[in-house]
Amino acid sequence: MTDEELKEKWKNPANEDEVSLNEDKLTDELDSRLRKFERIIRRRNAREITLAFLLMPFMITAAWFMHPVLAKTGAVILSIFCIVVVIVLRKVAKMKPDDLSLPIMQYLIVYRQYLEKERSLLSNVLYWYIGPSISGISLIFIGFHRYVPLIIGLLLGVLVNYINRRAVKNYLTPLIDKVSIGIDYLTTNE
Repeated sequence: MTDEELKEKWKNPANEDEVSLNEDKLTDELDSRLRKFERIIRRRNAREITLAFLLMPFMITAAWFMHPVLAKTGAVILSIFCIVVVIVLRKVAKMKPDDLSLPIMQYLIVYRQYLEKERSLLSNVLYWYIGPSISGISLIFIGFHRYVPLIIGLLLGVLVNYINRRAVKNYLTPLIDKVSIGIDYLTTNE
């Protein structure tokens, strides 16, 4: 490309059709990624909430009938943990924008806030999910003097933490970046 061609391209703004094509491509890509993300989150929430509701009565009953005090304490912690999981997942799910009448710019801004909350949830899984569950499970196993399942539980906690951090790095952060690009694109073309 010669200097003259570069100067000409610089002077003449992009063709309207190219901008429209880029906007259509951007919105299509965002739409497909967001739909996939929503499907994954809906399945995760359904799985975790169902498991919490199934585990809760079992842990309450176990806390009532177990003899070792440590095991009772672990069962109580797990019961409380189940309630916390349901509350946290539902609270974050309510942040998802459902108002499709919002202008696209406003919708993307609210959706980015929701994605950032999901990222925070996954990034901090060690503190709100793994920590309390491993504590409760550990107390139960220590109460019954069973240490091999305790080690397996700790290894599972490490694995869950790794999987969530990888999901944040490889999927959620790029998705937030893509939504931010969409917001920036709409901001500059208003």
